Amino acid sequence: MLRNLITRRPVSVEPAMKILDVARLMEKENVGSVLVLTNGKPVGILTDRDIVLRCLAKNINVTTCPVRDAMTKTVATCRDTDGVF
Repeated sequence: MLRNLITRRPVSVEPAMKILDVARLMEKENVGSVLVLTNGKPVGILTDRDIVLRCLAKNINVTTCPVRDAMTKTVATCRDTDGVF
């Protein structure tokens, strides 16, 4: 079951947060992705891959670029009782 693999304390950020600040948070928390929340509800996810492909590879300034411009907006959810496959 997924409950054996997932964390109960996901790291989350706001859509307006700057990419550089999020990257530093990801390093501090030792995670490769963060949930993007608005009013406590998920509106996206930002991964280290998103940062590389949508910002760094396109020469976008990570000090001014907000999360909303680089995040993946489609969020799939599941229950902790779901199987791995």
